[in-house]
Amino acid sequence: MSYKTNWQYRFYLETQKWLREYPEYELITSSRDRMRPYTPKEIATLIAMKQKGCTIQHIADQLGRSYWSIVYKTKDLQDQNLM
Repeated sequence: MSYKTNWQYRFYLETQKWLREYPEYELITSSRDRMRPYTPKEIATLIAMKQKGCTIQHIADQLGRSYWSIVYKTKDLQDQNLM
């Protein structure tokens, strides 16, 4: 059960597993410090592209964001009645 409850141990195991297969691979954890807030310009672009019928992937590529970031932001904007 230690695997599920001890984050340091679990992270160490994952790091070792990936290092064996991919020596150049760097395993990082999720961090709010890397979070990039959307700028008003990005939000306007997202809304405009969505209204034109662009795909989520195309919008993500244009804004330099991940697919899922666009999905979540779109839902957030819809919840705020901005789309």
